Amino acid sequence: TIAKLELTTKTQIVRDAIVEYIANLKKRRTHTPYSLGHDLFGVYDGDEELSSDYKNRLDKILDAKYPH
Repeated sequence: TIAKLELTTKTQIVRDAIVEYIANLKKRRTHTPYSLGHDLFGVYDGDEELSSDYKNRLDKILDAKYPH
């Protein structure tokens, strides 16, 4: 068994595996979608009010295209 090859106990192998798993889990959690793209999110150029008044803009475009 692995325990005999490593000259340790099965319990210690399981403990070491859990510690390594938790350490890797913390590393994986630091690379969230937000952390990977945080410098790309937000408004950098263009109209800052586009998201808040899109209905008014759409109404104007549709009224111009399809007059009543």
